Amino acid sequence: SLSGEMRALLGEPVLARYACMGSRELSENVAAVSGAAHVVILENHGALTMGKDLFQAYDRMEVLEAAARLSFLTGLSGKAKPLSAKQLKEIDDFFRNYSQSS
Repeated sequence: SLSGEMRALLGEPVLARYACMGSRELSENVAAVSGAAHVVILENHGALTMGKDLFQAYDRMEVLEAAARLSFLTGLSGKAKPLSAKQLKEIDDFFRNYSQSS
C-alpha cells in the first residue's frame, strides 16, 4: 500500500487463481479466497470489489484504479515507498477503532 486512504478503503486484496472466464472453476476460485476481503484480484483477468451496496463497491473500484495508477507511476520513477507493516497495522487499528466508536 502506498496510502492510508487506500489501505483503509480496500483492506488487503486477495488473489484468485486463474481459470477460464465464465467457468464454474473461476467462480469457485473467487469464492474460496474472498471471505471478508473487499478486493479480489483475478489472476490474468482483472479485479472485483465488494461492498455493502453497489455504491460502496464502485467507490472501492475507483480507489483500486487510483492505487494501480499510483503504484505504476511511482514504480516507473523508482521512488516508490510502500507503507511498512507497522504503518499498515497502525492504519488498520485506527479504522477498526474509528468504526467501533461511530
